[in-house]
Amino acid sequence: MFSRVLPILIAAGLLTGCGGNPFQDDPGSDGGAADTATGSVYGGAMNSDLVMNSMVYDPATDEIVVNNIPFDGATAANGQATYARTGSLPGGFGRYENTAGADQYYAVFRRSASGAVEGGAFATAGYVSFGYGGAAAKRVAGNVTLPSSGEYTFTGEYAAVRVFDSASGINLPQYVTGTAEIDVDFGDFDGIGAIIGTVTGRQVYDVNGAPLGVMQDYISLALGDVDRTDGTIDGGGASIRTLVGATETASGDWSGVFGGVNGTEIAGIVVVEGTANDVGGSGQMRETGVIIALR
Repeated sequence: MFSRVLPILIAAGLLTGCGGNPFQDDPGSDGGAADTATGSVYGGAMNSDLVMNSMVYDPATDEIVVNNIPFDGATAANGQATYARTGSLPGGFGRYENTAGADQYYAVFRRSASGAVEGGAFATAGYVSFGYGGAAAKRVAGNVTLPSSGEYTFTGEYAAVRVFDSASGINLPQYVTGTAEIDVDFGDFDGIGAIIGTVTGRQVYDVNGAPLGVMQDYISLALGDVDRTDGTIDGGGASIRTLVGATETASGDWSGVFGGVNGTEIAGIVVVEGTANDVGGSGQMRETGVIIALR
């Protein structure tokens, strides 16, 4: 699947997979239709490498069709690729992989039990650096009416795919799970709403879903706003911090959507980059994750 690259390409952190233009920074659209539905947020707004712009789940086949991820097996007819389920993770998340393509991509995905919200994260080890991928959080059906006031706690699960740069010596993605807690004040700031959260109890797994151990860190989701115009979350910064000393080891952003009757469910996406030093290995890494939480 992967070919050797010249040292100048390695230094630039570019593509090692077969095919494509290694000097291309932005793959653009690969021919499919982007998702512009109200109540959908995609990771491209947080990280330019998260180029996926559409994610459609078919519960009948347990498959995901995505658009705009390069070398994941998209057909010339519609520019979209199919991801099939390969296993499960704790917390109700499924593990998925693309069924064709020059590069192997790995994903986590979950739709909430009610079917109101869903989220997915996609990544590959087919690049010298972190490479392209995607993340999406979606309100699946209907509009949402949010409370005008009140403080609520949403609890749920987190799952992620993390990839390393080539210097780490880790050449396959890993999965991460955890427990999410998000606190929302729908009244302040002055009716806009404020939201903050954490992901704790984190554990790491190999590419086949076998546990590697417990991670001694947590994710902090910094203060964001509730966007009442479309029921989404204008998230703030996100960081991974050590349990002892709260030292920051990775940073990035998060966002999400509300769903369910009266906004009782949240689907969120998180992307952070930094240094790993845990039971899964060490080196520079990117973690792209999903939160599904209820109140």
